[in-house]
Amino acid sequence: MEEDFEAPGTFTEELVAKVWRETLKLGQIGRRDNFFELGGHSLLAARVVSELRRNSSFDLNLIDVFNAPTIAELAALISQRQTEDEKNGDLRLLLSELENLSDEEAKQLLAEELQTIGGTGNRTVLGF
Repeated sequence: MEEDFEAPGTFTEELVAKVWRETLKLGQIGRRDNFFELGGHSLLAARVVSELRRNSSFDLNLIDVFNAPTIAELAALISQRQTEDEKNGDLRLLLSELENLSDEEAKQLLAEELQTIGGTGNRTVLGF
C-alpha cells in the first residue's frame, strides 16, 4: 500500500490533509485516501467542515465530504467554488459599474463592443 501513497500536492490539499490528520489522529494521509475508509464518520466529517470553514474562506457543508470523500476530490470542489466565487465577484463588479452609466453611455459602450466583435447588424434588436 505504501507504493500507492500520493502526497497532497496543492496548498488546498495540504490544508485539507492537515485537518484530516488532526481529526482522524493519523500521521500520513494520501490525496486519494477515502475519509470514511480511514475511520471517518458523520460526526468527524462535521468537525472537518467546521475546522476548514473556521481556518479558511472555504464554503463547505457536511454533504460535500460525503460527495467528495478524498482530499483530491474535496480540494477540487473547493477550488471550483473559489473560481465560481471569483467569477461572480467580477460579474457583480461589472454590473455595479454598468448601473452607474447613463443610458447614453451604456448605448455607446455597447455600440463600441458590437463594432469590436463585428456584430453591427444587432443594433435594431437592441433598440438603437
